[in-house]
Amino acid sequence: PVPLSLNWINGDKGPARSLPPGSHFLEASSLSAVCVTMKGYRYRIRLYSHDPQRALPSEIEMIRREEETAREIILRLMSFVMSYEPELEPNGRPSNEVMPYSAALGRWSMEEDPLLWMECLPIEWKRLKKIITKAPRASILLATDSRADGEVALQKIRHDYKAGRFVVLCFDQAMIAEMQELLERQNELTFLPDAIDPWAFQMDYNGNWFEGFWEKLDY
Repeated sequence: PVPLSLNWINGDKGPARSLPPGSHFLEASSLSAVCVTMKGYRYRIRLYSHDPQRALPSEIEMIRREEETAREIILRLMSFVMSYEPELEPNGRPSNEVMPYSAALGRWSMEEDPLLWMECLPIEWKRLKKIITKAPRASILLATDSRADGEVALQKIRHDYKAGRFVVLCFDQAMIAEMQELLERQNELTFLPDAIDPWAFQMDYNGNWFEGFWEKLDY
């Protein structure tokens, strides 16, 4: 497995920011989001991996959740690629009387208990608290294109919860912005690991070449 790290691969992105007083959202000051018109509710992605440690499935279908943006679809896709294991499901399961929310992606036990629950940042704190409480066995995976947002989220979580359940994946903001503009109903992604740096990678997404980086913050 890839080791956890608190180092930002592309150089210093600036000091962590304090949580604004009275803030109800786990977010900092992200750059303006790219406005993308969504093209449907089902997105098929053909996957190719040249990483022997990341044996991705040949194809997945991602179903857009209500109000989910193109940015969030791409963060969900990249989280699936970077966190892949055979039991990981690219779509959440329907909400029910016990859990009023549906995960972005996740993993469940034979008894239907969530074992991994993924959400994108920013997220309403009230929603995240309810997920943490109602899914006590689940590891909580948060994805963002802003390291500052990730640090603010962990700052809030550290204040209220014990360590051991929380991971934040941080992706390059410019890469996520460009990928969301390329999102189509039919997509293709080819993943290549960096030969030297485990936190860097190369990728072809819908005919466009990316040299990306990511970071994994854990608590």
